[in-house]
Amino acid sequence: MALKTLKGIESINGFKVVEISERTDGKFQVDYIEGEQNPILINHCDNSIQFFLQNGPIKEVGVNGCQVDTIIEAVIQILDGFNHTLPCPENYNAIEFLGKAIDELNKRTKRRKSFEIEGTMEEMYNITVKTDSDAE
Repeated sequence: MALKTLKGIESINGFKVVEISERTDGKFQVDYIEGEQNPILINHCDNSIQFFLQNGPIKEVGVNGCQVDTIIEAVIQILDGFNHTLPCPENYNAIEFLGKAIDELNKRTKRRKSFEIEGTMEEMYNITVKTDSDAE
């Protein structure tokens, strides 16, 4: 049921979604155009999803896969699909918390851009990261 909630979605976070399904003649139907950026594969035959993850710094190797935020976005879409059929407070909360995770990842990206190290493997030294426990 989970992947049915993604049926018909064309892209997630800018990455093309390719669906694999079984035809009535027992063969597989794959809608994919050769040479496209590494897609997200949804296989309805075995109820699986496959992500191609970024391999290497984008500034050095270009975009060759997705980041963690794309996976989180896919999970949000699955939960949102559940919530349309079986709404409950827990689904709403999970979607909200995953949205907060995306917000935090975006903050990290913004901070790395401000230090001009986004898209590289360069680490950030001597950076103070404020946590919730600091507020106590």
